[in-house]
Amino acid sequence: MLNIVFSEKFISQFESFDLKTQKLTQKKIDIFKANPKHSSLKTHKPGGALANYFSFSVDYKTRIVFEYGKKDTVHFLKIGSHDVYK
Repeated sequence: MLNIVFSEKFISQFESFDLKTQKLTQKKIDIFKANPKHSSLKTHKPGGALANYFSFSVDYKTRIVFEYGKKDTVHFLKIGSHDVYK
């Protein structure tokens, strides 16, 4: 299973969400840990300034931006609307 490391920015952004979105986010993170390429996540490489990172969908408007680290470590960098791509 993957080891997830959360950035301070990610934690701050996550804590700003309502409880419903936080619970859905946790569910999607659990799916990600089991299978990062699960079809419900729509995992992809964003373009532009984040071309070296990856992203997956929590819901229609919420995305998580991440990067792979060493071994089985993944760093969750940001969470939010499409604005996280900027």
